Amino acid sequence: MQTSFMSVFCICLHFTGWIEHFIVKINEGQSKRIRCMQHKCNSICDEAVVRTLLSRKHPDMAEKYERFLLESYIEDNKRVKWCPSTPHCGNAIRVEDDELCEVECSCGLQFCFRCLSEAHSPCSCLMWELWAKKCRDESETVNWITVHTKPCPKCHKPVEKNGGCNLVSCICGQAFW
Repeated sequence: MQTSFMSVFCICLHFTGWIEHFIVKINEGQSKRIRCMQHKCNSICDEAVVRTLLSRKHPDMAEKYERFLLESYIEDNKRVKWCPSTPHCGNAIRVEDDELCEVECSCGLQFCFRCLSEAHSPCSCLMWELWAKKCRDESETVNWITVHTKPCPKCHKPVEKNGGCNLVSCICGQAFW
C-alpha cells in the first residue's frame, strides 16, 4: 500500500532533505508535479507543503517557485497569454470566450490575443501577417533604391547608374551627373 506524500513527510521528518530536494527541483526549472524524493515513490508533492517549507527558510526560492507555477499556468492555458509589450510589462491577459479577439493590457497596449500582433481587426491573423511581410519587403526595396539611385533633377524619379561614365540619363530625357 502506497502512503500519501504528507504521511511520508510527517513520518520521516527530514525537513532539510525535503527543502534541499525542492530547491534542486526548482533550480532545474520544475515547479509543478515535483515528485517525492523517496526511492520508487511516485507521489506528487503538494504545492502548499512546498510553498510552506520554502517560505520559512528560503523566501527567495518560494518566490521563484511561485513565479514558475504562474508561468507554467500561463503556458499551459490557451485562454491566458503574456502581454507582448516591449519592454515586457509582466502582465498576463485572460479571455473568457473567444480567443480570436483584440484585448487591451493594463499597460495600455492593444493587441490580437491570437497572434500577439498589434490589433488588426477586421483582418484575419493570416492576412495581417501577409500585409506585415509585404511592408517589410517594400521597406527593403525602398532602402535599396535610396542607396543605389539618385533622383532625377527634372522628374524626381530614381535613376540607377549602371556603368560607364558618371553621366546619367533619365527616361524623361534629362541627363545629369
